[in-house]
Amino acid sequence: MSRAEGNPKPQYAGMTKVEKTAAYTRAYYAKNKEKLKEYGRAQAKKYRKENRELVLTKKLNQWLRDIFKRSTEWYEKTLAEQGGHCALCETCPTEGRRFQVDHDHECCPTDRGKNRRTCGKCIRGLLCEACNTRLGYLEAILKQGTIIPLAGTWLYRAVKYLEDSA
Repeated sequence: MSRAEGNPKPQYAGMTKVEKTAAYTRAYYAKNKEKLKEYGRAQAKKYRKENRELVLTKKLNQWLRDIFKRSTEWYEKTLAEQGGHCALCETCPTEGRRFQVDHDHECCPTDRGKNRRTCGKCIRGLLCEACNTRLGYLEAILKQGTIIPLAGTWLYRAVKYLEDSA
């Protein structure tokens, strides 16, 4: 049977050219699914490696926008207002790292799972990881009673920071 006499693949009989193309594409993808996924992963890895700065900037923008309803401009402005360091200590951000955005967990409780978004109104500042963790513990302790910290200590600065943001 020659091509002129009919379709050599009966599963495509009665289909339009567009439908045949779509069916062929689906069949090809189903047959080569794993190979195509691996190729896609390799291309993505190559792109991330070649465009590291761009990818990191996009991720920072996405992180600030989606979780904290803030912009990169806000981050840079806040960091400059804090003197380029953590709001509670003298730690400066290291290369390739960023400070954590501190917010009031009473307003927007978050967890490590699905709910990590905030309302954007309860943002207090930028903290290094150590201060952000310690501040979380301090807030839990303050719920249990009053603390009178010694002036000039981290605890004093942290309590003042919490009072100023309230």
